[in-house]
Amino acid sequence: MWWNRCDGDLVRGLDPDRRIMPYIMRGRNESIAFFESAVDVTRTEEFLDEFNRRRPDGRATLFHMVLWALARTLGEFPHLNRFVAGGRIYQRHGIWISFAAKQELVEDAPLVTVKKLFDPNQPFLELVDDVHREVDAARSTARTSVDKELSILLRLPGSGLRAAVAIVRLADRLSLLPRAFIDPDPMFTSVWVANLGSLNMDPVFHHLYEYGNAAVFCTIGQATEEPVVRDSNVVIGRVARLRFSYDERIDDGMYAGHAERLLRRLVEDPLANGCEPSMALTTKTGEKAGVALSVAGEGTPHEVPGP
Repeated sequence: MWWNRCDGDLVRGLDPDRRIMPYIMRGRNESIAFFESAVDVTRTEEFLDEFNRRRPDGRATLFHMVLWALARTLGEFPHLNRFVAGGRIYQRHGIWISFAAKQELVEDAPLVTVKKLFDPNQPFLELVDDVHREVDAARSTARTSVDKELSILLRLPGSGLRAAVAIVRLADRLSLLPRAFIDPDPMFTSVWVANLGSLNMDPVFHHLYEYGNAAVFCTIGQATEEPVVRDSNVVIGRVARLRFSYDERIDDGMYAGHAERLLRRLVEDPLANGCEPSMALTTKTGEKAGVALSVAGEGTPHEVPGP
């Protein structure tokens, strides 16, 4: 049928209030809601320090932990992996996360974008390695299909470029865009993530892009020392703020609030909440040595010999 899409399934059986929302609030920024999560990352940084001490190549950061937690959260709360197109609400195929990285860590370096399909059950170690591979590939000199398309479009005069974008928007509303166009485009994604903490910046409440269909934007701020309540006592902890912008047409604030609590719990104490890096490091002699970073159920790390 004409409403079928390659990147999502039409959500049926919605209540009338939810179905009418895309016609009352036609754009994502007209439908935007903001919320903030203050995350105590004291245990998280301890986990990452131990992870990186055991495995100095391909280091993991808070950014990787947030990606892992986002994938898990979207797996548990699939309504946040919906999007609006052509006045209809769709359930997205797969959990896709897009983010930008500097070509080099200098002010005038260009940005490269990455769009990656995430498995909510993927071990943390594999996720870290996959993300490093994707970023390295994006930073290479090889031109992507998106780069080639943009180089052609940008040769057009302004009026021609506006017309081309308008045609793409119309095709998107009519569900006519092919998979070959949508899959590599970072704007057609579950969540956009901006890691401002890597630039020693505080997070911002970011707008949602009207082009594409990303319904959630997350910014990650730098971790700072702040008072936190732990075991009914006020202590100094390490706190990073995550700020979210989301299209409230996909589901209500209560649903998003429950998802935020899960994400915060995952990031704050990954070891106690299912972070199973499945780490088997190869020593110089080729022998395998486990690392005490995986959990069993609710449990305690398996204490196995390290390298």
